[in-house]
Amino acid sequence: MINIIKHPLSEAEMLAVLQQCPTTSLLPPIGDPVWINFAKNAITGPWIDTIREQAMKEIDEPMPVLTDELYADFYVTGTRVNFEALYFERRRRMSRAVIAAACDGMDSPLVTSAISKVEEVFNEVSWSLPAHVGHSPDGKDLRTIDLFAAETANMMAQCMEILGPVMPAELIQNIKSRLRRDVFENYLENNAKFGWTETTNNWNAVCHQGITGAALAAESDLAIVAKMLCEAAKHLPACLNSYTADGGCTEGPSYWEYGFGWFIFLNQQLEQRTGGRLSLVEGDEHIKLIARYGVSVSLSNGYMVNFADSGTRSISGGAELQAYLGKRFNDENSRKMGLLKYQQLAKSGLNFQTLRCDVFYFARLLFNCPQDISETVELSIGDTYLPDLGVMITRGIDKNGNLWEFAAKSGNNNEHHNHNDCGNFILNINGKRAVMEIGSPEYNRAFFSDARYEFLAARTLGHSLPIINGCEQTAGETFTAQIIKNEYSQTELHMDIDLTKCYNSEADCIKYIRSFRMDRVNGILHVADNFVLKEARSLETAIISLIDGSEELAKFSITPDENTIAVPDEILTYSDHSAKQAAIRRRVMKPKILTTIVSLGYTIKI
Repeated sequence: MINIIKHPLSEAEMLAVLQQCPTTSLLPPIGDPVWINFAKNAITGPWIDTIREQAMKEIDEPMPVLTDELYADFYVTGTRVNFEALYFERRRRMSRAVIAAACDGMDSPLVTSAISKVEEVFNEVSWSLPAHVGHSPDGKDLRTIDLFAAETANMMAQCMEILGPVMPAELIQNIKSRLRRDVFENYLENNAKFGWTETTNNWNAVCHQGITGAALAAESDLAIVAKMLCEAAKHLPACLNSYTADGGCTEGPSYWEYGFGWFIFLNQQLEQRTGGRLSLVEGDEHIKLIARYGVSVSLSNGYMVNFADSGTRSISGGAELQAYLGKRFNDENSRKMGLLKYQQLAKSGLNFQTLRCDVFYFARLLFNCPQDISETVELSIGDTYLPDLGVMITRGIDKNGNLWEFAAKSGNNNEHHNHNDCGNFILNINGKRAVMEIGSPEYNRAFFSDARYEFLAARTLGHSLPIINGCEQTAGETFTAQIIKNEYSQTELHMDIDLTKCYNSEADCIKYIRSFRMDRVNGILHVADNFVLKEARSLETAIISLIDGSEELAKFSITPDENTIAVPDEILTYSDHSAKQAAIRRRVMKPKILTTIVSLGYTIKI
């Protein structure tokens, strides 16, 4: 097996390998017994039933319409959600019809519905989001390949694979022609113009998965496929180099699942299409470390350590990704995590409102599902220290049986999807949130502009951190933290972070050390902020938590140190990732006496 990233092949060598491999579908066509077995299987059958039920409700329902006004909305208002809500719903409806038809067979009444919906999505003038073609007043650009044009390309290829025996020949030819012209040849001719080919974030991996995965499935000209694989192998290292040496992801677990997840499933497609001759991961020890990151940052009750623009839970649940990682890398914790997530999904059922509840997701979910999920799962993750990423995660049960999960970060303020949050921490107690991170708010034009740090989710105000002499932390790579002590055992944790450089000169801060001490036996967390100030005008620290009454809020108490006083809490509002109004409680504490050498501290316990 050749790792084409570590050992690049020439186009001729790549073509020779492809020519040696039988042309096989990455997904079986409708009528294949594997789809019927999914419908009958005790694990996957109930999911197919719910997909079918919903698809039947939508069989005669018109698809949501992407009007010219919706396409232009982002250019005019900077708002994304109005267009994107319908854009993704169209793909979800198409996917439900396609998967249900596949599992029912060629005589299914859903076949016509599925083909019609595929054709509707195919006929969209632009598959890219208006937010990603912001230069265009009409919000459309046929030649832009963004994350979602790439995803749509891959879905079109998958739909052809599945529905090929029943799909009109003209539609198949039209899809193949558009993929070749607007995606494959466009990429080969213009990839230098697509900024994502050189980026070190999730775009690189996701776009390459979409277009290259589509080519592996749908392109008959193997010379084109060979060229695309050579180009992908040239550009993908930039994405992999964004992960720290210890396998950490500065974008957080949601974007790890997205970026690395799509990369890893491109590997699955490549290895399958070439019969195991070519790979993106074989023999790469760094990739093995990256693969373990998802388990490392997982918390109980489905939560994650969601620093940066990351959701509190995964994009789609992550069962299929963890199961594949466990199998591909023979990693027991990944396998168990995947099994646990499949068990949870078997109980809860599918959530059709998950953003990417589409063909790509359904196929991965079904084909990576273990044959038996009845095993009793006991995960043994333990403490995780990622020194290069600057994140410490500790988990433990105190003498009273309470589960404590704590995470803190250092880092710098120029990370991918950055928040000005060095020194921030998260605390969950008994599977509920005590000290929280907002994570990803509503995405709109302003949030990805110079106004980013006016948003509560990204600014220091929205994190459990001090404001020094009226100054929050400042954005930029030089505004950086350093872990100067990190000692942990089965009974205690002691972590010190130097945050002096995270604030600009206007803060008049000569020295600032944050200290975390956790008594893991008795269930006590003490946080101390020690300052040496050039001038002492004002100082406060805060704890961010959910507002009272939330079912997700843990039971805990905060006791200020002798030299610290609590002042009235603040309720701050923001627009969450789904554009709904949300609120946090900012529990504020100040020093009793403000001097140039001063400490703030508090204890958290149940």
